[in-house]
Amino acid sequence: DDATALLSATLAANRADALAHQLLCRVFYAQDVADEAIRECELAVSTAGGAGYLSSDCELWLGRAYGMKARRAGPVAGFTLARKVEASFARAVELNPGNVAAINDLGEYYVAAPFIIGGGSDKAHALAARIMPRFPASAHRLLARLADSDNNLAPAESEFKQAVAAERSPGAWIDLAQFYQTHARPDDALAAVKSAL
Repeated sequence: DDATALLSATLAANRADALAHQLLCRVFYAQDVADEAIRECELAVSTAGGAGYLSSDCELWLGRAYGMKARRAGPVAGFTLARKVEASFARAVELNPGNVAAINDLGEYYVAAPFIIGGGSDKAHALAARIMPRFPASAHRLLARLADSDNNLAPAESEFKQAVAAERSPGAWIDLAQFYQTHARPDDALAAVKSAL
């Protein structure tokens, strides 16, 4: 409520404040209010203009807001929204090729979505190859997700471990722990969580 009040006051003073629109979108997203989140993120995108981190981040959050609504939509509306999710994530990466969150979300979309709505392992493999030189941890994580989705468990585990080696972050360890937990390896999952801590 405090964030909404502060951001509404900011926008009353300047309707063209892209960051304030984006932050208000994120407030609505956190409250699971899709239509308001989409409205604010669309305003953020339209006022941000140009390439760069802010424009990219606005597109990323717009894609996430579309995705939140798509999860509850029927097949026809869900199809249209899913295409908007992919377009927003792809624009976010195009506007700022260094936006790792956008790269990760686009990769997750390619892995999870069917071909008819823009997903596909070929797109995921191409994205992984493109980002490998600059963001090896994200590339290995994406390759791990692909292998896991195809039930190729040994390559998936290897890719998750390479992501850990490339990044040495708690998030990489948690990804590995979740993989182990999903595949009924609780002792390995616990060891990975301890490493994350």
